[in-house]
Amino acid sequence: MTVTSEIAVFAKADGALQYLAAKSAAPKSGDPKLGSVSLPAGYDAALWEWSTAKRQMLESAAQVQAMLIDQINAEREVRQMTAMTAGGAKKAVYAMQQAEVLAWSGLGAAGATTTQLIAAFNLLPLTARKQKFYFAMMSAEKRGETSIALAIARFSAGAASSNYEVARVEAIARAGIDAVKAATTASAKRAAAAGVDWSWKPA
Repeated sequence: MTVTSEIAVFAKADGALQYLAAKSAAPKSGDPKLGSVSLPAGYDAALWEWSTAKRQMLESAAQVQAMLIDQINAEREVRQMTAMTAGGAKKAVYAMQQAEVLAWSGLGAAGATTTQLIAAFNLLPLTARKQKFYFAMMSAEKRGETSIALAIARFSAGAASSNYEVARVEAIARAGIDAVKAATTASAKRAAAAGVDWSWKPA
């Protein structure tokens, strides 16, 4: 049978916590050595600690901070992984497409036009084209496009959108964690965490 703790029993002499118990196990009224106080609503042993000076349970700012930061990090992870594409084959395909975007940019000097990049691509041997641009070539062929430029543009746009969302979420999470750390009390830390706005967007 599990007994739910409802009170904290302490030594009257120095305020040291003796044990937690049900109300039925409270020291008798007038006990010269032991006193008791009710546990606060929502008491959680992982987040509260005994104050000998105040002779009551107080929320631990450090433990509350750790919990809140874990929650913010968990939410960040979910949101960023969603933006970055799920794992497995899809994630691998995404990475290879981004490699093709980089290879495409590498065909010309900085600021090269699309026409110049297409010309450089056309100069590559077929084997080299397939090694570097398999996804773009197949995408273009399937869509009836005459060059891979549009396929590369699609891959690049997907990367830009993903990177934007990952960076946005990172900025929100980092600011939220810093605010939680800066707050000095458990209640203030909770307020800081509650104030994290995941819908924020940069100007």
